[in-house]
Amino acid sequence: MPDDAIVVPHKRRNLHGLFGFLTVVWIAVLLRGHGAGVWVVVLFGALLVATVALWVHFWRRPPRLEVSHDAITYSHRGRPRAQELRRDSGELYIRRSGGKYPQAYLCVVGSDKVGIALSMFDRDDVVRACEAMGWRFA
Repeated sequence: MPDDAIVVPHKRRNLHGLFGFLTVVWIAVLLRGHGAGVWVVVLFGALLVATVALWVHFWRRPPRLEVSHDAITYSHRGRPRAQELRRDSGELYIRRSGGKYPQAYLCVVGSDKVGIALSMFDRDDVVRACEAMGWRFA
Protein backbone atom coordinates (compact mmCIF):
# COMPACT_ATOMS: atom_id res chain seq x y z
CA MET A 1 0.00 0.00 0.00
CA PRO A 2 1.41 3.41 -0.88
CA ASP A 3 2.06 5.73 2.07
CA ASP A 4 -0.49 8.27 0.89
CA ALA A 5 -3.35 5.82 0.18
CA ILE A 6 -6.70 6.11 1.93
CA VAL A 7 -8.27 2.84 3.07
CA VAL A 8 -12.06 2.98 2.96
CA PRO A 9 -13.51 0.85 5.78
CA HIS A 10 -16.06 -1.78 4.85
CA LYS A 11 -19.56 -1.75 6.36
CA ARG A 12 -19.49 -4.41 9.05
CA ARG A 13 -23.18 -3.97 9.81
CA ASN A 14 -24.11 -5.33 6.38
CA LEU A 15 -21.96 -8.41 6.88
CA HIS A 16 -23.15 -9.19 10.39
CA GLY A 17 -26.75 -8.26 9.65
CA LEU A 18 -27.06 -10.62 6.69
CA PHE A 19 -25.29 -13.61 8.21
CA GLY A 20 -26.88 -13.08 11.63
CA PHE A 21 -30.35 -13.01 10.07
CA LEU A 22 -29.71 -16.15 8.01
CA THR A 23 -28.31 -17.98 11.04
CA VAL A 24 -31.41 -17.17 13.10
CA VAL A 25 -33.69 -18.26 10.23
CA TRP A 26 -31.91 -21.61 9.76
CA ILE A 27 -32.02 -22.29 13.54
CA ALA A 28 -35.74 -21.44 13.63
CA VAL A 29 -36.45 -23.77 10.71
CA LEU A 30 -34.45 -26.54 12.38
CA LEU A 31 -36.38 -26.13 15.63
CA ARG A 32 -39.79 -25.97 13.90
CA GLY A 33 -39.09 -28.70 11.36
CA HIS A 34 -37.38 -31.17 13.69
CA GLY A 35 -40.25 -33.68 13.44
CA ALA A 36 -40.84 -33.15 9.71
CA GLY A 37 -38.19 -35.59 8.62
CA VAL A 38 -34.53 -36.29 8.35
CA TRP A 39 -34.17 -34.35 5.10
CA VAL A 40 -35.23 -31.10 6.86
CA VAL A 41 -32.58 -31.54 9.54
CA VAL A 42 -29.89 -32.47 7.01
CA LEU A 43 -30.72 -29.69 4.53
CA PHE A 44 -31.11 -26.83 7.00
CA GLY A 45 -28.30 -28.14 9.20
CA ALA A 46 -26.01 -27.97 6.16
CA LEU A 47 -27.27 -24.45 5.37
CA LEU A 48 -26.60 -23.40 8.97
CA VAL A 49 -23.05 -24.78 8.91
CA ALA A 50 -22.34 -23.19 5.51
CA THR A 51 -23.72 -19.82 6.63
CA VAL A 52 -21.64 -19.75 9.81
CA ALA A 53 -18.53 -20.90 7.89
CA LEU A 54 -18.98 -18.11 5.31
CA TRP A 55 -19.63 -15.60 8.09
CA VAL A 56 -16.34 -16.49 9.77
CA HIS A 57 -14.53 -16.50 6.40
CA PHE A 58 -15.72 -12.99 5.48
CA TRP A 59 -15.14 -11.71 9.02
CA ARG A 60 -11.52 -12.91 8.94
CA ARG A 61 -10.91 -11.72 5.35
CA PRO A 62 -12.77 -8.43 4.97
CA PRO A 63 -12.77 -6.57 1.67
CA ARG A 64 -10.29 -3.69 1.37
CA LEU A 65 -10.61 -0.61 -0.81
CA GLU A 66 -7.45 1.52 -1.13
CA VAL A 67 -7.59 4.85 -2.91
CA SER A 68 -4.28 6.41 -3.93
CA HIS A 69 -3.29 9.10 -6.43
CA ASP A 70 -2.51 6.50 -9.12
CA ALA A 71 -5.02 3.68 -8.56
CA ILE A 72 -8.07 2.43 -6.72
CA THR A 73 -7.55 -1.15 -5.55
CA TYR A 74 -10.16 -3.60 -4.27
CA SER A 75 -8.81 -6.71 -2.58
CA HIS A 76 -9.44 -9.39 0.01
CA ARG A 77 -6.81 -10.47 2.49
CA GLY A 78 -5.57 -13.93 1.58
CA ARG A 79 -6.54 -13.68 -2.09
CA PRO A 80 -3.79 -13.11 -4.65
CA ARG A 81 -5.77 -11.14 -7.23
CA ALA A 82 -6.87 -7.56 -6.72
CA GLN A 83 -9.19 -5.50 -8.89
CA GLU A 84 -7.72 -2.16 -9.89
CA LEU A 85 -8.81 1.04 -11.59
CA ARG A 86 -5.88 3.10 -12.90
CA ARG A 87 -5.89 6.89 -13.08
CA ASP A 88 -4.80 6.89 -16.72
CA SER A 89 -8.05 5.11 -17.59
CA GLY A 90 -10.21 8.25 -17.19
CA GLU A 91 -12.85 9.79 -14.94
CA LEU A 92 -14.98 7.79 -12.51
CA TYR A 93 -18.71 7.29 -12.24
CA ILE A 94 -20.99 5.13 -10.11
CA ARG A 95 -23.16 2.74 -12.13
CA ARG A 96 -26.20 1.03 -10.69
CA SER A 97 -27.20 -2.33 -12.05
CA GLY A 98 -30.82 -2.99 -12.83
CA GLY A 99 -33.06 -5.67 -11.45
CA LYS A 100 -34.86 -6.32 -8.21
CA TYR A 101 -31.74 -5.89 -6.07
CA PRO A 102 -29.62 -3.19 -7.75
CA GLN A 103 -25.91 -3.08 -7.07
CA ALA A 104 -23.60 -0.04 -7.22
CA TYR A 105 -20.27 -0.23 -9.06
CA LEU A 106 -17.37 2.21 -9.25
CA CYS A 107 -16.50 2.40 -12.95
CA VAL A 108 -14.23 4.31 -15.32
CA VAL A 109 -15.75 6.29 -18.20
CA GLY A 110 -15.15 4.54 -21.51
CA SER A 111 -14.04 1.25 -19.97
CA ASP A 112 -15.81 -2.02 -20.68
CA LYS A 113 -14.80 -3.48 -17.29
CA VAL A 114 -17.57 -4.24 -14.80
CA GLY A 115 -16.05 -2.01 -12.13
CA ILE A 116 -15.58 -2.40 -8.39
CA ALA A 117 -18.64 -3.54 -6.45
CA LEU A 118 -19.49 -1.10 -3.65
CA SER A 119 -21.95 -3.27 -1.74
CA MET A 120 -19.62 -3.62 1.25
CA PHE A 121 -18.63 0.06 1.37
CA ASP A 122 -20.43 3.30 2.12
CA ARG A 123 -20.83 5.16 -1.18
CA ASP A 124 -20.24 8.59 0.38
CA ASP A 125 -17.00 7.38 2.04
CA VAL A 126 -15.76 6.07 -1.31
CA VAL A 127 -16.59 9.33 -3.13
CA ARG A 128 -14.89 11.43 -0.41
CA ALA A 129 -11.75 9.27 -0.51
CA CYS A 130 -11.57 9.44 -4.31
CA GLU A 131 -12.05 13.21 -4.37
CA ALA A 132 -9.46 13.66 -1.62
CA MET A 133 -6.94 11.86 -3.84
CA GLY A 134 -7.76 14.03 -6.84
CA TRP A 135 -10.01 11.64 -8.76
CA ARG A 136 -12.76 13.29 -10.81
CA PHE A 137 -16.31 12.08 -11.28
CA ALA A 138 -18.10 12.49 -14.60
